[in-house]
This record gives sequence, C-alpha cells and structure tokens, in this order.
Amino acid sequence: MNIEIKPKKIEKIEPDLLKIIWSDGLETQIELSALRDNCPCAQCTTGDKGKSRLAQFVENSLKEQRNKLLEIKLIGNYAILPVWGDGHDIGIYRWEHLREICVVNNKLK
Repeated sequence: MNIEIKPKKIEKIEPDLLKIIWSDGLETQIELSALRDNCPCAQCTTGDKGKSRLAQFVENSLKEQRNKLLEIKLIGNYAILPVWGDGHDIGIYRWEHLREICVVNNKLK
C-alpha cells in the first residue's frame, strides 16, 4: 500500500521560520531562505540566459523582501505555492520536493 505523505499543518512560527507537521508524524522546521533557495520553478532552476547560476544567485539574494513570505496557496491536494515579498509567485512545491528540502534543511530547536 502506497500512502502519500503530505503536510497536516504548516505554520509560521517565527518571522523567518516555518514549522511543518507531516501526515506520518514527522515535524520539521525550515528557514524561509532555504525554502526560497529551493524554488522549483523554471525561472529559478534554469536561470537567465547569459548569466551563470552563481551570478543569478548573488543577484537574486540581494533583492529586497526576497525571503519575506506573504502567503501560501494550496495547489490541489499535491502542492503549495508560496507568494514572496519581491513578487515571485510561480514556484509550485510538490509534497515530495517540500519534504525533501525540509529534511535536508531541518532546523531543530
């Protein structure tokens, strides 16, 4: 039996930290900067033509309100779409991707 693991609850517990409780009982915390750095959208993963990934990262990291989370939209029953303070709102985080980055970047308090 294949049971899909998905978030039961997502909450902002500090200005720059999310807590996610998963359907299998795992609790993770992730900094908003780590969530943003792992945006799966084509713009973030392929970069601007003519710019290296490093140059794009440096340029993007200097954007004002880049890591300010304004809203999280639920996409069906399979993903979330964060809306960021700099206007970026196209990165759809499927449950599998969200879980992976949360486990890798987990912040234990």
